[in-house]
Amino acid sequence: MEKQHDYPLLISVSFDDPKSLEDIPAWEEFSERLYESKVGHTFALNIRGGKSLERFAELIKRPEEIILENCTLTTLEAFVRLQLLRKVKLSSCDGAFSLDPLSTCPNVTSVSVECCHSMTSPEASWRLQNLKHVALKGSSITSVAFLEGCASLESVDVSSCKSLTSLTGLGGLEKLETVNASDSGIDRIGDLTGCVALESVDVSKCKKLTSLEGLGRLERLRTVSAQHGGIKSIGDLTGCVALESVDVSECTKLVSLSCLGRLQMLKTVNANSSGIENIGGLTGCVSLESLDVGICRRLTSLDGLSGLEKLKTVKAYNSGIQRVGDLEGCVALSLIDASDCNNLTSLVEPETVDASFGKVESNRNLPEYLALAEVNVSLCKNLESLAGLSRLGKAQSVNARGSGITSIGDLTGCVALESVDVSKCEKLASLEGLGGLEKLETVNAQDSGINRIGDLTGCVALESVDVSNCERLASLSGLGGLEKLETVKAQDSGINRIGDLTGCVALESVDVSKCEKLASLEGLGGLEKLETVNAQDSGINRIGDLTGCVALDLVEVNNCEKLASLTGLGGLGKLTRVDARGSGIKNIGDLTGCVALKSVDVSNCENLASLSGLARLEKLEIVDAQHSGIKSIGDLSGCVALEKVYVSNCKSLTSLTDLRGLERLKTVSAQRSGITNIGNLSGCVALEAVYTNNCESLTSLAGLGGLGKLKDVIASGSGIKEIGKLTGCTELEFVKLDLCKMLASLTGLSGLGKLTRVDARGSGIKNIGKLTGCVALKSVDVSNCENLTSLAGLGGLERLKTVSAQRSGINRIGDLAGCVALESVYVDTCKRLTSLTGLSGLKWLRIVSANYSGIKSIGDLTGCVALEKVYVRKCEKLTSPAALSELKKLKAVVVQNSRVPLTEQQEQVKE
Repeated sequence: MEKQHDYPLLISVSFDDPKSLEDIPAWEEFSERLYESKVGHTFALNIRGGKSLERFAELIKRPEEIILENCTLTTLEAFVRLQLLRKVKLSSCDGAFSLDPLSTCPNVTSVSVECCHSMTSPEASWRLQNLKHVALKGSSITSVAFLEGCASLESVDVSSCKSLTSLTGLGGLEKLETVNASDSGIDRIGDLTGCVALESVDVSKCKKLTSLEGLGRLERLRTVSAQHGGIKSIGDLTGCVALESVDVSECTKLVSLSCLGRLQMLKTVNANSSGIENIGGLTGCVSLESLDVGICRRLTSLDGLSGLEKLKTVKAYNSGIQRVGDLEGCVALSLIDASDCNNLTSLVEPETVDASFGKVESNRNLPEYLALAEVNVSLCKNLESLAGLSRLGKAQSVNARGSGITSIGDLTGCVALESVDVSKCEKLASLEGLGGLEKLETVNAQDSGINRIGDLTGCVALESVDVSNCERLASLSGLGGLEKLETVKAQDSGINRIGDLTGCVALESVDVSKCEKLASLEGLGGLEKLETVNAQDSGINRIGDLTGCVALDLVEVNNCEKLASLTGLGGLGKLTRVDARGSGIKNIGDLTGCVALKSVDVSNCENLASLSGLARLEKLEIVDAQHSGIKSIGDLSGCVALEKVYVSNCKSLTSLTDLRGLERLKTVSAQRSGITNIGNLSGCVALEAVYTNNCESLTSLAGLGGLGKLKDVIASGSGIKEIGKLTGCTELEFVKLDLCKMLASLTGLSGLGKLTRVDARGSGIKNIGKLTGCVALKSVDVSNCENLTSLAGLGGLERLKTVSAQRSGINRIGDLAGCVALESVYVDTCKRLTSLTGLSGLKWLRIVSANYSGIKSIGDLTGCVALEKVYVRKCEKLTSPAALSELKKLKAVVVQNSRVPLTEQQEQVKE
């Protein structure tokens, strides 16, 4: 409720579900009491999903605002003569109703209708003197003539009204400021003549509209949007002296902008992807700031822009222009985008030149224009030098990426240069020309042909250098002593030493990965700000030089086969992650004292026999030692923050006992390891997943019993004989026991109320056990269980959706009766199975596959009203599928090669 000074009390009420409708009498009574107490009040009603307005008859007598969403309406007669009504909004309402009752509400100021496709066009003449805003978006109206005489109207939105062909009715509305008819069916806008206050017109996507006749001489018009339409001319804009923005992009039939000349307030013109052939008509647009003629293939020059002193941006990418020399006097110009202009042969003097992808062969036409800030000649394959840039004293950025340049000596004298990109310049042999540039911060020369970087000496502001994939580069000579250098990337380069980095006291990150000729990290010692070192796949044989790098956070030495130890990392108190997987290390004892360590990866370290060095690291969260030679994990017993342990394929590891008591441990993966027992993990109270698949020596899951957060147990292909110890794992959701040949029963899963999936295919089970208490079970797979004779234990599971028992020994499926949610049953190749009894009447069952089985009849599927597909190929005892003829959703019954008569052996398809 809201009370404003000198206005009635406004009460906002929403009815958005059937239960809220029960409150209508209470609101009516409340309104009556206010009325009797002489308290002036109105309602703002929000009704969603209503089928009729009859129930709201009393409340609708006093509305100020009504919002109807997703309602079904046949009439708005309840709105007749509502004196207090000001705002009406209808959204996504069904029904062939009319808005005409609103013509009797004299104080309505706003009407909004959106996506009410069945609404009929108003027939009455509204003449509402207070109406200011009308929006009929996406409606089926054919006319707006009913708005004639609404003298206060300020905005009209008829966008996406496909049946609307004209704006008849708006002519002469002297207060109308905004018209949006985008994506409508209008073919003319001449009716806007006389709308003297009009400021904005949007007729974009109006394919049938060919001209802007009607807008001529509207002296307050500021914005015209006609993009993606059918207009052929914009000559009618002559005289729109206040016009600031015109968008005619994607108007392929428009060939000229000539009428825009002398529009002195025009700031923005977008003619992207149009059919224009010249822009000479823009001469005299003295306020023009931005022009987009990109993808105008017929445009060959920029003649017409010369002398426009406020012009800042010209986009002419992928156009047909041959030069950009028509910009003399454009003193404010900051950007020209002429990228991908295949006919472009020369550049000129704006503040920014982007000629990427072009056929530029020379920069020599660039005069001594000292305001130049940015040059982009990337991917100009024919450009061999940067001659012409040598005296550009204010140039800050040069991008010559992927060009054909052979030298950058011409950059000498570009004293303001901050960034240089010469990556992928295969013909470039050196960085000569950059020496002594005191403001240079970034150099990117990756994938180039450089063989030295000594020319960077004296670049005292240099922060980042990238020489990755520079195969000819043998050293980093030239970087020594650069005190602001923070990042060096030299991965996969030809460097054999990095000693030149000594003295780079600000260095934070070094990447020398895949540098096969690099044997050591000499040069990094004592760099106190160094945080990251990546030397993976390199030739290093030691990392002792990292001693003293007290800020080191991450070290990556994975796949360094010559590296035998981690000596150099000991005592680094900020080190959080070490990745040494696939390296030649034999021990990790040097990690003692790395008190911040969170993650260690020593997987595939075949020479590693022990995790000594990790003991009592209290912040350690992840240890990955899979495929290593470790024999014990005892050193992890004091790692109290440990969450994940991976020891898969550790053939010498026999037990997980040492993990007991780790209260934060969530995941243990020991698949294909040599473990013979899990050990007592009952103290691992946070444990969620255990993977022991293919552990052939493991015979029991004892040790997991009672773990209250355990969700997944994956033991497929292991030697386990029973799973009784899983009793008490109340959060268990998925158990995977496939190919456990020694397992005879699923006893132990009974009563697990959150178990959703059991996979025991190919196991030795003889019975399923009592799964009747597994009330959340959705999927059971016992396929290839040759010893299994029945599905007893599944009866009555009301959420079970899928049962797979193909190639099993079952002889009946009657136990599936009562599995009311069952959708799919697979009993293919069950030779002993003679009947589908148990499936009858299952109303959600969609698929039954019993190919190659021993069934004699499919009559038990009668009543399976959702059944779509039945497969009974090569069921030699089956005689007829006729029993299914009345199932309306049935799409296919496949019965080939059975005893069914040939006339019925076909795939029956219903669409």
